[in-house]
Amino acid sequence: MDAAISGLGASYSDVFAGVGPFEIPAIPAGNGYSLLAFLDADGNGTQDSSDPRGAYAGNPFDLTANLSGIEVVLYDAPVVRTN
Repeated sequence: MDAAISGLGASYSDVFAGVGPFEIPAIPAGNGYSLLAFLDADGNGTQDSSDPRGAYAGNPFDLTANLSGIEVVLYDAPVVRTN
C-alpha cells in the first residue's frame, strides 16, 4: 500500500505472515526513511497502544539500493498503572 501522509511524504506498508525475512517492494530511492513495525496482537488490523512495536536502530536512513540484514526488534508496550 502506498499512501501520502500530509506533511510527512509517502508511507509504504506491508503485512507479513510471521517472524523472519521480509521485503517491501517498489520503494523509490530517497533520504530520511524510517522503518517501524508492530505486531497486531488482537488481529484488528490496526496498531493499538498495547501492541508490541519496534523501530530499526538505523533510523533515519537513506535508501540508495536494496538493503539486507535489517532487523527490527519488537518490544511490549509499556504498562501505565494508575492507583
